[in-house]
Amino acid sequence: MSKQTYRVRGIDLDHDGKRYHDGDTIELGDQDAAEKRRWLERVAVAKPAPEMADSSKSDKAAKADEKKLAEGDTGAAKDKGQSTNEGEGAKQ
Repeated sequence: MSKQTYRVRGIDLDHDGKRYHDGDTIELGDQDAAEKRRWLERVAVAKPAPEMADSSKSDKAAKADEKKLAEGDTGAAKDKGQSTNEGEGAKQ
């Protein structure tokens, strides 16, 4: 007998001395599920996703960001003609 995961719908369900409210999930065997199928909705159980090899890309990007911060590069515009508002009044 295999157990499946179901969501209770429409009522509160009592099973093995425990109350399951509308929207709760419950694991039931085939026989128990068949008896209560009117109030159950089968839930697809998601399996954990395998780790992706691309995670090293995010590590490299994080290391590059750390390096920029260590060098003092905060992403602000360097001297490309932008004014820093220093000495503006002295030029007149």
